[in-house]
Amino acid sequence: MQAYTRHYVAQLAAQGKFPLSIWPYHSMLGGISHALVSAVEEACFFHTVTRQQQTRMELKGSHPLTANYSVLRPEVSHDPQGHPYSGSE
Repeated sequence: MQAYTRHYVAQLAAQGKFPLSIWPYHSMLGGISHALVSAVEEACFFHTVTRQQQTRMELKGSHPLTANYSVLRPEVSHDPQGHPYSGSE
């Protein structure tokens, strides 16, 4: 785990990201901080009804060993051996 941690922090630094911070109870799935802002949820509902096409929701953080500051992709997408994390590509 130490090699993984060093690799992860080095990748964040190489990308110019902030230093790693551990927030154990931040945005837990199902918690209020994980929910969509009501205006965004309304827009998704409106899109679904108007376009008659279901809005596709993306869950952040599907891999326990990487952080997602964005819904688009994790901050670090490969392990120390260069293998991609599942769902990151």
